Amino acid sequence: MPLNLDAFKSSLIYQTADTVNSIRLDVAELRKLDKYKESKQAKWTWLGCMGLLAVFITGIGSIFLPLLLPLLAVAGVVTVVSFVIRSIHKRLNYENRRYELLDKVLGLIGKDAAKDEKLDVRLDLRPAEHKDKFVRQGQVGVWKVKYYEDPWLELEGRLLDGTRFRLTMIEKCQARSCWKRGRSGKSKYKSKKKSAAESALLLRFKPGRYAAMERIGSELAGAVQLPPAWI
Repeated sequence: MPLNLDAFKSSLIYQTADTVNSIRLDVAELRKLDKYKESKQAKWTWLGCMGLLAVFITGIGSIFLPLLLPLLAVAGVVTVVSFVIRSIHKRLNYENRRYELLDKVLGLIGKDAAKDEKLDVRLDLRPAEHKDKFVRQGQVGVWKVKYYEDPWLELEGRLLDGTRFRLTMIEKCQARSCWKRGRSGKSKYKSKKKSAAESALLLRFKPGRYAAMERIGSELAGAVQLPPAWI
């Protein structure tokens, strides 16, 4: 099924059940839209900055030459309109790495899956700090912390040997903020972000095809060098 760009623009979530080749064509459309919006955002950012410069120059000039006041008003309108349009394009300038990772994974899966095999995919291109991804709020020292959990990619399907897989990519984000008093006695607002990536791959294979898998599975904990919390 062709990508419904209008529905995607509204939600910024791509979800479908289709073949590898069809999904990769959709990803190409997402890439094209992203690059277009990126160029438009850059253009309107430049126009907005030029408008601000014009406001500054005409603002100073109008003090000595009142005839420049109409130009000041025009520059102000251009600046406001430019930054409003910029914000509209910015919303659709999403993270490249998300759809590019999906495309790379699909390229690998395509080598080991039937051409007509349909995969279930959900790609969330909304920011990690979207309100729907808020988990809780807490305190770490002097920092007020908002916690977000963003399962931005879910991909399921079946390989040629009958093995079913489920890949999940999750970004966990902390938005920290606090007020700190400097040496001068003035309070300053500070903020910072911390994030971590988590991936999970679940494989369900046919026991008859891989009879030794139970024995191999018991040896994985020693073969994979991960911290105890991850084993």
